[in-house]
Amino acid sequence: MRPRIATLAATAALLGLILATLVGGPVSTEAASLGLRFPAPAGTRWTVASGYNTATHLGVDPYALDLVRADGVPTAGTPVLAPVSGTLSGGGTGDCAWIRADTVTVLICHIITDAAIPRGTRIFQGQRIGVVAPEGQKGNNGLAHIHLAVNVGGTSGTSLPFDGDYTLDGVPLPATTEPNAYSGAVTFTSTNDPALAALQVTAGEDQLVDPRQRVTLTADSATGTSYSWTQVSGPTVALTRSGKTATFTAPDSPGAVLQFQVSATGPSGVGVDTVEVRVRGVAPIPVAQRGRIVSGIVQADGLSLVMFGGGTNAELVTGAACGTTSATFWVTVAGRFIGYIPAALVPAVNAEWNAQFPTAIPANTPMVVRCR
Repeated sequence: MRPRIATLAATAALLGLILATLVGGPVSTEAASLGLRFPAPAGTRWTVASGYNTATHLGVDPYALDLVRADGVPTAGTPVLAPVSGTLSGGGTGDCAWIRADTVTVLICHIITDAAIPRGTRIFQGQRIGVVAPEGQKGNNGLAHIHLAVNVGGTSGTSLPFDGDYTLDGVPLPATTEPNAYSGAVTFTSTNDPALAALQVTAGEDQLVDPRQRVTLTADSATGTSYSWTQVSGPTVALTRSGKTATFTAPDSPGAVLQFQVSATGPSGVGVDTVEVRVRGVAPIPVAQRGRIVSGIVQADGLSLVMFGGGTNAELVTGAACGTTSATFWVTVAGRFIGYIPAALVPAVNAEWNAQFPTAIPANTPMVVRCR
C-alpha cells in the first residue's frame, strides 16, 4: 500500500508531535486497538487453565494463555473463530493457525484447522478457522484447550500481554511476573460471531500504477455472494466488472488519484470498502506557484506550518529562504512524519523523503518548516 500524504489539518495535528520530539518530550507510537475478540462463538464462557509465566510458555510466549470452557460444555470440538481480521497462515504440523494483523501476529494452537481455508489468504474476524482438538491430539498434552498468544515480529517474536491495545474481549490482563498469573481468576464471555465476517469486505491494497497501465481490482469477503464495483472519484475510467474483480486502463494523467468502492452482499448483509489507485508521476505544477510558499509564513526561528506550491527539493529550499545549511522540512505520511535535511551528508538521512518525492514535490503539499 502506498502511503498517503496527509492534509493540512492532519499535518497541523502532528505539529505538536514534532515539537515534543525537538524538545525531548514523549511521542506516542502506539497502534490503534487491535479489537481482539475471543476465538469462540458468542455467549460461550471460558477461563484460564494456564496463565502468564508458566513452565510451558516461558521463553517464546511468556504472556500466552491456555483457555478452556467454563460453562459446563466440553472444550473439544468447539468451533474456533478468527479473533481478528488478517492474513491466515498455518504451522507445519497443522496444530496451529496464526493471523498476521497490522504489526502483530495472533497465534492460535491445539486446534484442527479447516482444510477448506487456503493459507496465505485474508480472513475476517468471526470467520470459522477450525475446531478445538480432542484430548491428546494436536500437541495439547492431554488437555483440550486453546493456546492464544500475541507477538510482535512473527510467531517467535516479542510476546505481548493481553492489555491496552491487545485487551481480549474487554478483559484486560496487565503484564506481571507472577507465576501462572490469572489462572482460574478471570472469566471471558465471547462476543465473537460469524455474522461479523459476513459484513466485512476488503477492496484490496492501494495501488501505484503507470499511465495507461491495465489495472485489476480484486475484492474479498468471507461470505460474500455478489459484488458491485463503482468509481467514487478521479478521472472517469471504463470499468469492466466480473464477480470479485474490476479492471480498467489507468488514465494518461500523471499524479491522478482515483478511488473505487466495492459492495459485497452475503446472507447476513452488505459490506463496503474503498481502494485508491494513484497514477505514477507528478501532476503539472502551476507556473505561478512553483517553488513558492503559497500559504503560511516561514518564521526565522522555530516551527512554521506552510503550504508549498510544488517543485524540486532545491526549489523548496529557495522558496523557504532558510538557507541550505539551516533548514529542516517535514511532511506527514500515513499518520507519521518524514523529514528532509538539505545539509545532511549521509544519503540514508533523506532516503525516505526522496523515495516519497523521487522527481518533485506535488503542488499544494502541506509541511512543517524549521529555520534554525
